[in-house]
Amino acid sequence: MHFRRWSKSFDSGTFAHGLKEHVWQLDYSYPLNPSPLDIQMNFKNLAILSGLLCFSLAAIWLFAPNILLSTWGVDFSYSVGLVGRRGAALYAGIGVMFFCAKNSEHSLARSAIISGIVVAFLALAALGTFELATVHATPGILSAVLVEVALAVAFLRVARARS
Repeated sequence: MHFRRWSKSFDSGTFAHGLKEHVWQLDYSYPLNPSPLDIQMNFKNLAILSGLLCFSLAAIWLFAPNILLSTWGVDFSYSVGLVGRRGAALYAGIGVMFFCAKNSEHSLARSAIISGIVVAFLALAALGTFELATVHATPGILSAVLVEVALAVAFLRVARARS
């Protein structure tokens, strides 16, 4: 349980016009046993986590695309490798963007980054689900879908916390 301090102004008809009364009130909005994720959920930590994930994906797509493709039940070909290597460059760039923006305060630019990445993660999750439904991928793709949805929700929570 947490206690929250709030101020209450007396109305103008009282003898103590302008005086503020400080009241301690029990705040039940916090969980009794908060998880570390609830406590540490902020843009900086999420940007660092996402940046590391993007750098990891860039390295995998560049040097060992078979790791992801075999998990998803997709055969490797030269064409798939070409697209994967080009995607690696995008993941590396997004990772750099996250590390450069990790200390940014709430702003229009940070909101744009969050909006763009939420759209990208949700689009990737939808595409992964579509590929599973059309039997172009195996259920192994659901691990990627879950991570993409979780990150999109986490970024939405961070954006909502500041608005």
